[in-house]
Amino acid sequence: MLNEQKLWDYFGKRVIVYFKDGDQLEGHCRSVIRAVDNEPEVPSIILESYRGWIEATLPEIKSIEILK
Repeated sequence: MLNEQKLWDYFGKRVIVYFKDGDQLEGHCRSVIRAVDNEPEVPSIILESYRGWIEATLPEIKSIEILK
């Protein structure tokens, strides 16, 4: 199960994020934001992708896959 601590496993890596709404996004995980540092108070990751810099919050994420 994905949680705030698990998000750190993806920091600095190229990933595909699968969203609960069926969308997916490939990018480089550039930052992890802790819930206490975010508004609203939910953890998130920042991806650098072809669509620019995107924030994905934990409640939106279904799963994350690390790419080689």
